[in-house]
Amino acid sequence: MPRPVITKICREIIPQGAEVIIYGDNFVDGQTEVFLHYLFTSCYTPSTGFGDCGSWSDYPGTSIGNATVGSPRSLRFNLPTTCLLTEDERTTVAGGQVHEFSRLSVLVRVTGEGYSNIYPDPPNGLRVIAPPTYSDPPDVDTRPLEELENLLLNMINEIRGWYNKAPVTMHGGLRDVARQHAQLMNHQWGNEGWVDHTSCSGWSDCSTDPHQAPGEDSPQARVESNTGLHYAGEIVNFCWGINTPLKNFSDSWDNSCEHRSVMLSDNVSLIGVGISRSIKISIDGFSAYYYTVTCDFAR
Repeated sequence: MPRPVITKICREIIPQGAEVIIYGDNFVDGQTEVFLHYLFTSCYTPSTGFGDCGSWSDYPGTSIGNATVGSPRSLRFNLPTTCLLTEDERTTVAGGQVHEFSRLSVLVRVTGEGYSNIYPDPPNGLRVIAPPTYSDPPDVDTRPLEELENLLLNMINEIRGWYNKAPVTMHGGLRDVARQHAQLMNHQWGNEGWVDHTSCSGWSDCSTDPHQAPGEDSPQARVESNTGLHYAGEIVNFCWGINTPLKNFSDSWDNSCEHRSVMLSDNVSLIGVGISRSIKISIDGFSAYYYTVTCDFAR
């Protein structure tokens, strides 16, 4: 089997303890070990003349054990809560300036196949920051949905703030549109065993597009016809039996290049967040809360 290769990590700024998804190839479940590799750099720039930089690293880095492999081309792991924070400091000294910074890269090792490439390739790297301000409350499953919608908005704006993006503002009309779609998802989208136990009873049995149910208008048409705003994108998600559904949503969007391009767009200023919640029972009789969410963006 060829050596493992890392081709992409969508997240650029990662909080301690957060989930990270690696995309690449030749990963093997139970045999793919993740290493955290730090590069430390110090540069001195004099007031006149040429400066000098020195770098050192801890290759191959610190092993955090085997990751969960979703397929030969993706794997996921959680950054340790004790992971070193990256730094970026500039200090003025006599005769010039000192710039000291550190960045995190990742590499993996598959048993018997060796190490992957380092990603991102130094001197580029990932930034590691302290855990987010916002998190799911312990009683998330009994909190009012409007409260959860506002909390998810805060999570989205916190992520936007990491990248120096302006916050988006909740818009009442957009929220109504998002809520209607989230409710439709909750009632119809899901495992066939959760919905009437009959053929094609669930939306996902009849359509593979979670943004548009059979017979429903497109996201753009829903937003523009009901609000008069200019549509700028939509992100949706669902989860079942998870204790931290809001963190699951925000983490998964930040780990997805396509979703984060909408969430972090400079071309949006308004958002509607809609959440729907119900209890669904699996085919084997397990009962748990099922959440669906829609976020519609506009300007």
